[in-house]
Amino acid sequence: MPRTCPSTSSPYLAAVDLGSNSFHLLVAKNQDGQLLFDEKHRAKTELAAGLDEQGYLQDHALESAFACLTQFSQVLKTKPDVKVRALGTKTLRDAQNLAVFLQRAETILGHPIEVISGREEARLIYLGAAKAIPQDASTQLVVDIGGGSTEVIVGENHYPKHLSSLSMGCVVYRQRFFADGHITTAAMAKAQAAAYAELLSIRDNYLASTWQVAVASSGTAQTIASVLFAIGLAPEHLITREALWRLKDIVIAENCLTTLTLPGLEPERAAILPAGVAILCAVFAAFELEAVHYVEGALREGILYDMQLRLGELDPREHSIDALCKRFALTQQTNTPIIGLLNTHLGALTNQWRISKEQQHFLRWATQTRELGLTVAKHQYQKHGAYFLQTADIAGFSRQEQQYLAFLVEAQRSEFPMATWLKLPPSQQLVWGQAAIIFRLALLQHLAREHCEKIEIKALSSHELQLSIWVPTSSTCDNHTLWEQLMERERHALRNSPFKLNYIINKGATPSAAVK
Repeated sequence: MPRTCPSTSSPYLAAVDLGSNSFHLLVAKNQDGQLLFDEKHRAKTELAAGLDEQGYLQDHALESAFACLTQFSQVLKTKPDVKVRALGTKTLRDAQNLAVFLQRAETILGHPIEVISGREEARLIYLGAAKAIPQDASTQLVVDIGGGSTEVIVGENHYPKHLSSLSMGCVVYRQRFFADGHITTAAMAKAQAAAYAELLSIRDNYLASTWQVAVASSGTAQTIASVLFAIGLAPEHLITREALWRLKDIVIAENCLTTLTLPGLEPERAAILPAGVAILCAVFAAFELEAVHYVEGALREGILYDMQLRLGELDPREHSIDALCKRFALTQQTNTPIIGLLNTHLGALTNQWRISKEQQHFLRWATQTRELGLTVAKHQYQKHGAYFLQTADIAGFSRQEQQYLAFLVEAQRSEFPMATWLKLPPSQQLVWGQAAIIFRLALLQHLAREHCEKIEIKALSSHELQLSIWVPTSSTCDNHTLWEQLMERERHALRNSPFKLNYIINKGATPSAAVK
């Protein structure tokens, strides 16, 4: 169970960004530690507009999304051994029928789809944008106006200091303030005021920071910058306060969304331009900006750079787990022998219980954070720790990844958490259930290590284990009886789960071929 992931032999990495306005696919060659962008695809889906009042994605939105993913799947099939990471953002975070979407979407795409928190989205956006910022700008403000949310980040030397994701986006604001199709002064003022009100929650903290350059990424900023340049109000890729306010007046004068045409404006982005202008005006006002530079790096680039980090020695999840352990003063002295037991058991089960390298990392992280809940209370501390890991914003982890880690921590002791296990994606339940059983046994063996010389594990099936346990013959405790009690307690804890344990307790010396 190594601390870092081995490098991939895949020549291609691909990022799929399932945004609230558009879906994006970016493919890059992973060559000698460098990303060489190979091809990119974009399709407008307006997923955010497909949410009904109850938060359910309507059929037309689902079909638009599935059609786009079908195209992406065909592109990915042309790439040999491509490693793919697909991430959903604001609209999928809010969708009440997310499970329905994921079931079909993953089948079409042929790869898992993860949903990330707003802060994780902001972190990845910053990672993508920071690579495109001149190296002499050590401190940056990055703004990304999407279809369903707006991310605002302050970073220094390519490391984020403040991360925020706000519930305002150009598709959502179009529906909220320009639903009748008219672009009026009053509607624009209301949209700008609403965006400014959202920014008030972070304004003071952000203004307390200083930045050398302010940049904006993604489609809204690109569209506004293109229009300003096309009509001669600003240099290419630059948005100034004066030019933005003049563009706002021009857009209001156009009056109608359906007939809005301007130089440099793509027809498919016309309907969301007024909302985007209103939000960006609020950003300029809240942060007292005079100019913003448009940069091409955004979430999809950030996903690829993050994949590179995961495949090397700088996996951001490692840093987050280490920081979490330091924050809560979690002792780590006993982790090495527990991880050693996990390795031994995993090695013995290689042929039938195939726990991947990635899942082995999660077992190690679960080992490091298993006592997190003790900072709340000793009683049912595994549940307190699991709740924290499930609900906290942990940089580098998607929501699904936090769900897997939380499950392992909850499953470490007492009754097997069937309700939590059943909430895992059906395709993932078996392997994470197997990982939890191995985790439980390693912790149990470590706990009673003085009364056990060795345990051999053999898989009888995908759900059943055979344990051979050797106990010392001389001790102040009846080792045979102790382990019989421990095993019966474990069998009882698993009684309502699909996993079963059989055991044989042996007295005396262990077989010479066995490894302790």
